[in-house]
Amino acid sequence: MPKTKQNIYGILAGIILATIPCYILGLVGVAAAPTSPPVVPSPPPLIVTDQPTLTPLSATLPPPSATPTNNPTPATPTATLEPTPTQSFPPTATLTPLPTATPTATQTPLPTPTPTLTPTGTPPPTATPSPTLTATPVP
Repeated sequence: MPKTKQNIYGILAGIILATIPCYILGLVGVAAAPTSPPVVPSPPPLIVTDQPTLTPLSATLPPPSATPTNNPTPATPTATLEPTPTQSFPPTATLTPLPTATPTATQTPLPTPTPTLTPTGTPPPTATPSPTLTATPVP
């Protein structure tokens, strides 16, 4: 198995193991929650109405005829439906960058010449006198 898959499996297993205490605490919290008293439904109110009356069917139906009749009602044409309009989407607002300050040109001073030292006359080397030996009397 490639090393990257092993890393991913390890991370996912770590996440699963890290969340187990949360599940346990949730179950303990649900078990320790106070119980609510049982809800007893109240009976619906009793409404007393008049006694129903039955109407015989013979009074509402026409008497049967010996010959069947077929009187179709003429159909009226319905309005023709227009085609469904093409769906359009309104343009969405695009973010436009705000104008930023543009630096203006400033006058840059021209470089000034650096002063140079003018050479001076160097005196020629002089001869250094050599030390002279003198005799020192010994006591």
